Amino acid sequence: MSPAPPNAPSTSQPSAAADDCAPRTSLTIYESAARLNGPTARLAARLTDIGCHIRVASFALTKMMIFDRTVAIVPASADLNAAVFLEDPATITFMVEVFERFWQLSEGVNWSALAAGSSGSPVHEQVGRLLAQGLTQRSTAGRLASASARWPATSPGCANCTTPRPCSSSAGR
Repeated sequence: MSPAPPNAPSTSQPSAAADDCAPRTSLTIYESAARLNGPTARLAARLTDIGCHIRVASFALTKMMIFDRTVAIVPASADLNAAVFLEDPATITFMVEVFERFWQLSEGVNWSALAAGSSGSPVHEQVGRLLAQGLTQRSTAGRLASASARWPATSPGCANCTTPRPCSSSAGR
């Protein structure tokens, strides 16, 4: 079986990300903390005004860029100081499919409203959503870039707990 041409539609389930976008449209996924960063929100608002699509994810992503489904750029080192260009059609197809899954799991944001000063989801809703996904309080604070948050080493009033999560033992109630 010969590989499909680079611009041919994928034979996998079509995604809303691909269906909604015209050729040369930029799709970007930021981490959730981007909502809380004024300059990032203003940039995202300008980019979405000209046709880019930017969503946020509550999970960490590896940086990558894919151009016209023919070339990808990925980090070549853990410190992100070097990059590798990939042109293998099978690898690119796989990366596009992974990105499209992440796109479906990510959340749309009204960047114009954020840039204008109104908030998107209140922070307590974002925290609740991340905790419901199983993240610890410390991990949630990191994802939301809440450097001012300090979590105790143990739950207050409970000698049985050693994690920063709320106490679930009967001794702490």
